[in-house]
Amino acid sequence: MDKKLLDNFGNIKIYEVDGEDIRTNLEPNFNNFACNVDFDIIPEDELWLDVEMDPGEVKFYITRMLAKKRMVDIGYDKDDADDISNFIELSERQKSNKYKEYKNGNITKELKLKVLSNYKDVTIYLVDGELVRDFFYEDFTEGGHHFVYPWIPEKEVWVDDDLKEEEIPAVVFHELFERLMMVDGETYDKAHIEALRFEWLQKKRKNEKV
Repeated sequence: MDKKLLDNFGNIKIYEVDGEDIRTNLEPNFNNFACNVDFDIIPEDELWLDVEMDPGEVKFYITRMLAKKRMVDIGYDKDDADDISNFIELSERQKSNKYKEYKNGNITKELKLKVLSNYKDVTIYLVDGELVRDFFYEDFTEGGHHFVYPWIPEKEVWVDDDLKEEEIPAVVFHELFERLMMVDGETYDKAHIEALRFEWLQKKRKNEKV
């Protein structure tokens, strides 16, 4: 796996990595960033950032990961460290110029970049992931739908623009499959695991054909 060193914070190294490659071959739950507190595959002295991330969000992710690692190091349990570092990230987002620019607008309308496709009565939108994380949920990543995120309109699926174009079809498949299972009454945990399994298989088959 290729890594590009971006910066150092003391003994902590910040690397840019290929998120799609990691999700396909190492850890399907890897999103825009992570550290060893999140996944054992990451060395303790490293923080990983997806190469497809929005450059404007780098500072938020680094601040959050450093805070999380520090709290775990001094004895906080992982859940408490997650909650506090999430709050720190959100506080930093609300100081940004982009947040200030859009905070008085119609965010649900403005964050939709384009229609990707339609499936029956569901519209799939490519959205500005940074705005979603700024105003709705700082952990939004890859995609989502109403049955997980109630602030997404019921007949829509949102796909994060911080994805490689070739990864988008697998994410759309995941969200539609998961949504369909939940419409039929399945729990999120089971629907997500099943959707993740099929998404991973789809990615593996695509890579084997290359």
